[in-house]
Amino acid sequence: MSTPGATEGGRLARVLGYGDKAARGPADAALGYANLAVGQGALAAGSPAGTQGGMPPAARQRLWCRIQTGDPEVLESQAVTDLSRDAEVDQVLKEYFRRYRGELRRQLVLEALERRGIHVVRTDVPAEELEVFLGTETVRGPVLTDALRIPLVRAHVDEIGELFDDYDKLVQSEYARITEPGNRKEFDGRAKEQKILPWQYYRWVRKFYFRRGITDAPARINQIVPNVRFLGRHVGGAHPDLLGILTRAERALQAMGAKAQVANSIKTAYCFVPRPKNNLVGLSPHALGRAIDIDAARNPHVTGKSATAIDSILAWLEGRGLAKPWRIKSTFEPVNFSTTPEREAEILVEKMTDVSDSLRHFLGTYLDDWIAQTSTGKPGEAEARPLLEEFLIANGVFKPGKPQQLNGKKLAEIQRIRRVGLITMHLELFKAMKIAGARLGLEFITAKDTMHFEAKPAVPGGTPPPCTRRKPLKRSRQ
Repeated sequence: MSTPGATEGGRLARVLGYGDKAARGPADAALGYANLAVGQGALAAGSPAGTQGGMPPAARQRLWCRIQTGDPEVLESQAVTDLSRDAEVDQVLKEYFRRYRGELRRQLVLEALERRGIHVVRTDVPAEELEVFLGTETVRGPVLTDALRIPLVRAHVDEIGELFDDYDKLVQSEYARITEPGNRKEFDGRAKEQKILPWQYYRWVRKFYFRRGITDAPARINQIVPNVRFLGRHVGGAHPDLLGILTRAERALQAMGAKAQVANSIKTAYCFVPRPKNNLVGLSPHALGRAIDIDAARNPHVTGKSATAIDSILAWLEGRGLAKPWRIKSTFEPVNFSTTPEREAEILVEKMTDVSDSLRHFLGTYLDDWIAQTSTGKPGEAEARPLLEEFLIANGVFKPGKPQQLNGKKLAEIQRIRRVGLITMHLELFKAMKIAGARLGLEFITAKDTMHFEAKPAVPGGTPPPCTRRKPLKRSRQ
């Protein structure tokens, strides 16, 4: 079985592997290309190997930079015009990504069918029909049966493919430099979840380091001390700066006489996790081992639409004399800068506790009636209902217009908040971490991350690569 462009399958699989969503898919395994054995230091970032061919050197260098900082969705966008002033090269790149990825989509489906013993003879069957027959949900979109018909693509396709090959070799050589087993297992675990190889997960997360100006991610990762313990619990790897904070915090808790009590109350904690921030627009301090999250399930990170919904509830409750004027999306920090670290922590926790108690009161009053779809005539019920639904939608309990289709897992999380609130950790832990020099997630301005403590600065980086200093693109997929 063969289709136009099938010989480019290995390269094109790598193209799909760079996307935030594609990196989680089985594209690499479906095409079955092997993990290349590349010696350490075989390539240097910013110095693409391979023949120069006919592409203008400036365009080639810009494309190399964009491969390291973006993914196919970015390269396919209008930002591709920034790669070169040469209109012909722009056209080459646009056609390459649009047409070749369409052909690869079909190739993936055909190979999956072939593994099931189904040989497709006709070449004019749309990929969408094949996908229905296969019973899979692969990428949708138009399929072109002749990806090589454009002369400009034929002229540069090998050259573009070489850059992606070179990038894979660079990524593998860098990943081989992460030598500490305790830190490498974090890549192993995430790769296993996504059914890809560890170096492929590193390839996906590498761009977030690179965009931050960290051009040698392995060197930064190798600074992380593995197998750290905090309050008798294994918390993974930690940067020396964070390790110092954890050590000082333990001493502070010991001095308060609260070390054993706090240690016994903690269920989970972790430091190093190689990942971006949750919104996929920056590097998480966890990726450098400079932050620790403690009891994440019971001390959630409140941000975005959820924070907006809670603030709407708080404003309504305040108008009824049932809440104080604190808001998730405004600062909790005290105005008096001479306040001691212990008192700062107390103020932050007091305000978050007020917010938590107000939300618990609101949910305790109205949630059960909403679930039962009954009206008991409670005061303010008509006004509270849309506020409650806004909060539930923001937290994924149901989709707009479909209140009967509840997400049981998400609803259970809201019911837990009703029982225990948004903050469960002991005040002494916050005070000890503040004394030790940590920045608390309760200090964030437009969100509150109760579980979170970090070293300062949270993500020390370098100068972002020139190809990243541009007007931000719209993030319609995030």
